[in-house]
Parts: sequence; C-alpha cells; structure tokens
Amino acid sequence: MTLAELEDYCEAELDEPRRRAAHVWTHMYGDNFLSRSLGGEEEGNGNDGENREFSGRFLDKMSERGVDVGAGLSLASSRTASDGTKKLVFRRDSEGGVGEVETVLIPVQGEGRKSRVTVCVSSQVGCAMGCKFCFTGLMGLEANLTAGEIVEQVVEAKRAQKGTPLPVTNIVYMGMGEPFDNYDEVVKSIRILTQGGKGYTAFSERKITVSTVGLVPEMRRFVAETDAQLAVSLHATTESQRQSIVPQNSKHGLHEIVGALEELFPLGMTSGSHGRHVLIEYVMLRGVNDAEEDAERLAGLLAHVECKVNLIVFNTFEGAPFGPSNVEEVRAFRAILVKSGLVCTVRDSRGDDKMAACGQLGLGKRRRKKV
Repeated sequence: MTLAELEDYCEAELDEPRRRAAHVWTHMYGDNFLSRSLGGEEEGNGNDGENREFSGRFLDKMSERGVDVGAGLSLASSRTASDGTKKLVFRRDSEGGVGEVETVLIPVQGEGRKSRVTVCVSSQVGCAMGCKFCFTGLMGLEANLTAGEIVEQVVEAKRAQKGTPLPVTNIVYMGMGEPFDNYDEVVKSIRILTQGGKGYTAFSERKITVSTVGLVPEMRRFVAETDAQLAVSLHATTESQRQSIVPQNSKHGLHEIVGALEELFPLGMTSGSHGRHVLIEYVMLRGVNDAEEDAERLAGLLAHVECKVNLIVFNTFEGAPFGPSNVEEVRAFRAILVKSGLVCTVRDSRGDDKMAACGQLGLGKRRRKKV
C-alpha cells in the first residue's frame, strides 16, 4: 500500500485514526525498525522492544483481519560472490504465488566514490521479452510482482546492510523482468520507496533507475509521471541486427525508440543541477554488434539525444549463443563514442561467479525457449 492507501485502510477497516498509518509506516520502513511484524516478537523488529508501542487492541484487530505487514516474500537463500556481490533468492508465499524472485546487492567501494550498496530488484518472475543474450529472457514470463513484493526486496536489502558501513542508497530495476511490462506496480513501488516518514530515510527518485527494452508508450508515461532515471536497452545499431537479438524490436523498432528519445531528452535541453538524461545500455556481443562501424552508427543515432552510454560486457551462461567482446574491442568501441562527444562508461561485471550478474538471473529456473 501507499501511505495514502494505508491511511484509508486504518480509518475505514480498522476504525483507527488516519495518523495510525504513519506509525505503522515508520515500523515497516524506519531505518531503526524494518519490521517483519508489529508484535515485537521477531528478532530484528526494532530496538529494545520498541514495537510494543502498539496496543494489544490494535494488534488484535490486525490479527483478526489477517493483516501482515510483509508482502508475501520469504528469503530462501543468499549467495555471496567473490567480489562481495550478494544474490538473495525469495520464495513467493502468497496464495497462488509462482516462482522465485532474485535480487542482487552490489557494493560500490573505492576509486574516490562514497561507499554504498546498489540494490538490483526484479519486477517479474521471468520475462516475456525473449532477449537472446539474457538468461532470464529465455525463461518466459511466469508472473508479475506486486508493488509490495518489489518494495520488500529493497527492505530485505536494507536489513542485510543494517549496521554495516555500506548503506543501500541506490535502486536499479534491472533484475528479472521487463519493468514497463508491469508498469503500474513498478511506479507504485517507486511512490512507496520515495515516501518520506518519521525515522525513515526516503530514496530520492534520482537515485532510482528503471531499465526498459524500449516500450515506447510506457517510456513516455514514465518520463511524465516520475523524476526517476530512465535506462533504455538499445544493444544494436540497425533494425535487422536488433531484431535478431531483441525480438521486441518488431513491436517498437530502433528508430521509433530513438525518435521518442529525441523528443523526451533533446540534446542541450536538460534542467536542474544535474540535468536529466537517458542512460543507453549496450551489451557487447563479440562479432555481432561490436564493430567500429557499429560504434559510428550508434554515435549517429544518439547525436540529438541527451544521454550517457553504458557499455556492458556480456556475462555468459550455460548454453549462451554469444561470447563477450574482448577488452581491446570494448576500448576501441568506447573510444569512437567518446571522440564523437558522447559520455561513455563500461559497466563492471559483478557477481558472475554466483550467477548474480546482469543477464544471469533465473538460475533456479532452467525451462528455456529455443535460441
């Protein structure tokens, strides 16, 4: 629930004052609480039994109605890669719940950057987009997650980092699923995560990035309705090339996507202290889309878009039909983009020894489509 929905529920269903919602909200999301229940009986439910602030009468009403502050996810396992990246695997406990949900905690340390953790959340179980280089895409779509299930991934990440020098400060919707194929629940989850409250450090929308394969109507809605960062998975420089690796291109083609980006993020038309740009994601597939000609075409496609380009070294998996570009090919590709005036970075591969890297989620589900 959003805070407004919780206020309505407290008043209409529990016969409680609307302000009770803020009290519950603090215990659910407050930095010193992150409660799994409101009864104060579970370990980690607060400091020194502070959850006893709730009256027995209120807790009885919650119990009678079967109200649970959780979202129906239970942590099933946790794996940590050699680089410190951690993959959390959740079981869906709700009635009719299908599949497992995977979330990744990515530590960022050193190189002059403030130490922190970015949490990569899933928005679906599986994915319907069928991208040929993505392990999750080969699963097919099994279920959409609710806003609560998306938020619970972040809350569990904050629990995991509580008391450590690495706080969770950034969120990326780059886990399992196509976020804009579950648009309403994704945006609702952002509303919840950015809602301030007593004892609760809300996330800034500018610290939240949502990645899409290019669902153009939802891209337009997202830019109009939120201030969060948009990332677009382009991955190719011609229609035929993109069609071969991103089947969704048949619905929203490369040039339609770029045209929308030119309207939404016109070059030189950013505003605010940091400006607003779109992040372009481009996975480097050896011999497929990593030639110098591809780099030149990409620079041309983005010539009128306020953007940053993020080159992604392909993370391989069993049965993958592609291989990663080598270091020299990635450097040469980047050099062409930088020479054209584009800001371009190379994303580090993180967590690949525990199948926690980009494009590798879904290890527990090996049902695949033919490539």
